[in-house]
Amino acid sequence: MELQVCSYSHQVAPYAACSLEESAAESFDSHLTQCDHCRQLLVSIIDGGVGPEWLGWCREELSREPSSQDELPLTEPQSAGFIGNATGFDRVVSKGVASPDDRLVNRRYRLVRRVGEGGMGVVWEGWDAVMRRRVALKELRGEGNRSRRSQSLFQEASSLARLSHPNIVSVFELFMTNERPTMVMEFIDGPTLSQWCGGRVIAERQAAMLLESLALSVQHAHDNGVIHRDLKPSNVLLSFPHEHGEATKDLSLATPKLSDFGMARIADDPSLTQAGDLIGTPAFMAPEQATGDVSLVGPVTDVYGLGATLYDLLTGTAPHVAETPITTLELVRNHDPISPRLLRPELSKDIETICLKCLRKATSERYPSAAALAGDLRAYLDGRAIMARPQSRFSIAARWCRRHKLQAGSLFTIVTMIFALVLGAIVFAKTEQTLRANADDASRAADDAKMLAMQEAERASAATQQVQDHFRVTMVVVENIAHLLNATSSEPNGFPLEVLHQLRGSAIAIFDEFLRSLPEHEKWTFRDVSVALRHAEMIVQHSPERLAEGRQRIEALNPVVERFKQTHAADPRTHFARDWHLRTASNFAEKAGDHLIAAQHSIKRADHLKAWALQEPQDIARLREYQSSLHYASVHSFNGGDPDQGMRFVVQSTEVAKQLVEKSAGAEQDRITYLHELAWTAKNAHALGRWEAVRNAKTQSRELSKTFEDSSPRRSECDALRAYIEQLPVPEQ
Repeated sequence: MELQVCSYSHQVAPYAACSLEESAAESFDSHLTQCDHCRQLLVSIIDGGVGPEWLGWCREELSREPSSQDELPLTEPQSAGFIGNATGFDRVVSKGVASPDDRLVNRRYRLVRRVGEGGMGVVWEGWDAVMRRRVALKELRGEGNRSRRSQSLFQEASSLARLSHPNIVSVFELFMTNERPTMVMEFIDGPTLSQWCGGRVIAERQAAMLLESLALSVQHAHDNGVIHRDLKPSNVLLSFPHEHGEATKDLSLATPKLSDFGMARIADDPSLTQAGDLIGTPAFMAPEQATGDVSLVGPVTDVYGLGATLYDLLTGTAPHVAETPITTLELVRNHDPISPRLLRPELSKDIETICLKCLRKATSERYPSAAALAGDLRAYLDGRAIMARPQSRFSIAARWCRRHKLQAGSLFTIVTMIFALVLGAIVFAKTEQTLRANADDASRAADDAKMLAMQEAERASAATQQVQDHFRVTMVVVENIAHLLNATSSEPNGFPLEVLHQLRGSAIAIFDEFLRSLPEHEKWTFRDVSVALRHAEMIVQHSPERLAEGRQRIEALNPVVERFKQTHAADPRTHFARDWHLRTASNFAEKAGDHLIAAQHSIKRADHLKAWALQEPQDIARLREYQSSLHYASVHSFNGGDPDQGMRFVVQSTEVAKQLVEKSAGAEQDRITYLHELAWTAKNAHALGRWEAVRNAKTQSRELSKTFEDSSPRRSECDALRAYIEQLPVPEQ
């Protein structure tokens, strides 16, 4: 029988994902006791592996007819049930705040307030009267499955007792209250990482810094014989400094705390897990866990969990998500996750490589330890070469040169030309300045020195022409270097990395010298603006340590580009300069993590490109650039925390992509772009609960995929995008 749609249906998915506000969650709790539709929909979401662990127990309760024996008491429990800030619970259902109790629990702990309660226990904040500190108290309650859940709590306490690390929640004590185990832990007054993100993606550098801290804490656990086995964003608590009033809006101020060791395995106690057991959350489970092969579960299993957490932070979704847990486990065992750069094209190749290495199916192909993962993340943050891809040292570079003698000879010639041209350009620039000064002096001389002035002017003109010719040759070489650097960024097996670093430094040095020799901004030509823009673009692409300097130079170009726009409106170079300037400014803001500023630049660029495309309706390249600018305006809006603006530009970008397919008579490049936009639309519409938009994206992607021949080189990419859209679950109509 088809279920009737309920007005509360849109709250089921956020409720299962722990993203509802506390007041809304309380209201929805009451609604669940009356609505069969929402209860059954909640059960289906839990079956898909989306819901938290405690809801698995609630699912058993919801599947039965309610009775007076099954109802939970609404009064305060007789014994104190304790834990702090939902540690070990993915979802806490608030039931009000208890009055402070002056009695001491276990002779030292005074209850301050009840945070809430979950399916397995009650959450309290307490005060340790002996140590004078805030603590978290966690107690199991209820009769059903008490033995199994008690074992889980004792296991968590046993695991945490071995550990002492600033990024792991500390356990202080374990005791019994009314025959129920109670654990006293560090109190973390902050949300989980999953709650803070709320389905949003975060800047890749922020994600890398956070994962580096978590990887080091996981390595500490491994060094002490503890394997977590259930790493995911909802098991990471965020501790924010109290002195910052708006701290919870800035992830860089948070200290991540790894929690919920209830599924952890202690190396010297293997009896806690039997062969065939499935331990963990399906969407974040390693392949060896999904197959139940206990012999393969070890430190590299947690490396997979760290990679799955990084994937979720970068893309807003787990590596594998399906409508049922069986399908999810099948994906984990036999299918690779979709490349993060298919979902976020602006991600760097390095961060994608690190993430996908963690998610390899074979344990031998992952990072050998969490410390190795942390080392690669630190290398990425410092702008150094990462270990995840084959890196060329001097011995490898020599072997490469022996295998590719022609390319090595060409590369040596290019490097030699660079240094020669740099020196020559500097000499010619100084000569030009000297001759121009002489020409200016001669022009003001007396009438009897006019001939000499003309001769000096001719010499200066000839020297200027020589410098300009030399400049053009130099810029051609530099453009070739820039092209080589961009090409090798996506092809790591190309030129040796040490040589590429030298090329990058040499190319940026050329621009530095030219910029120092340029006149005042008011006298700049289009050539001067082109040099400054290319210099900034090289910095944002290949020199992250100079981001602040490059961003200042881009901002300094605002009046120059605006002057060209006003005085040379008919010159096509003005359009190129303005587009280039806005695109580079957006890139700088994005790299610095200022997503709203990046969105503002992308929106200005989209308006500029739209006007340009209207002036040249036959130029399809302009329309493609306009579509790309709309896409990045949506990406930066979502990342900056403005989903409504993000969805508005998603819709516009998808519509322009559809126009491109029609205007180019179905060109394969434009059909793939259209599929990318449909996937981006479906992903964000699903996160916002806009089910009709997800259904429309599924329908359009099915029709569009039929236009790709089986022999097409883009067929596999088409299938991957369509599969991603199809696996997004939507409620039945």
